Amino acid sequence: MQLEAGAAAFVQDLAGCLAGRRVVAFALGPGERAQRAARERNGADSIFVSVTITVGRVVFNSMAGYALARLRFRGRSAVFGAVVAVLAVPSVVLLIPKFLVLNQFGMYDTYAAMIIPLLADASGVFIMKQFFESVP
Repeated sequence: MQLEAGAAAFVQDLAGCLAGRRVVAFALGPGERAQRAARERNGADSIFVSVTITVGRVVFNSMAGYALARLRFRGRSAVFGAVVAVLAVPSVVLLIPKFLVLNQFGMYDTYAAMIIPLLADASGVFIMKQFFESVP
């Protein structure tokens, strides 16, 4: 049944392309103005989230990396060992626990839920630590 419907849709699209026009108009979809507004909103959201995450990562990872590379404090090697140990855990394993925590905090479906978990990560701290150690 699904194969027949897919074949029929393919033939209709092919016939429309060959004739230079669409054979079937999708009347149930949103109008052109609604699609344009949604596209603009999604673009603005993507830019906001990506810029916020990028700036936050640079700030927090560089602060942690500087502290591990330049400051002398008790337990520094243990903290760095923990950072390296976190690198061994695949990020996919942490998806469900992160979702459950964000859901318990009531942050589900918010900007904060997209931004906060990505503000700092072990690989960024490791890279920044190595960078600060290489600077004389």
